[in-house]
Amino acid sequence: MGVYKSRGHDCPMCKGSNTSIRTSKKITSSYQVLYCDCNNEDCLTRFTVDLTTGHVIHTIYNINQHTQPQEQAKDKELQLTLNI
Repeated sequence: MGVYKSRGHDCPMCKGSNTSIRTSKKITSSYQVLYCDCNNEDCLTRFTVDLTTGHVIHTIYNINQHTQPQEQAKDKELQLTLNI
């Protein structure tokens, strides 16, 4: 895994913004732990950042295109019933 420059993850010790995300661990689909290093030579602190997805603000994702075939069949059956 590559080293990525973090944005907005200031070091908790020196408050510097020259930090790197060394690795990460996905706990759930909406929760991830980032393992970070402070690159300030006078600090060199290692720390974690908890990253969560709060909620969706906007999407163009069409749930009907991404449902299981059985659910799609039920939707079509319901649609046909209503159109009769």
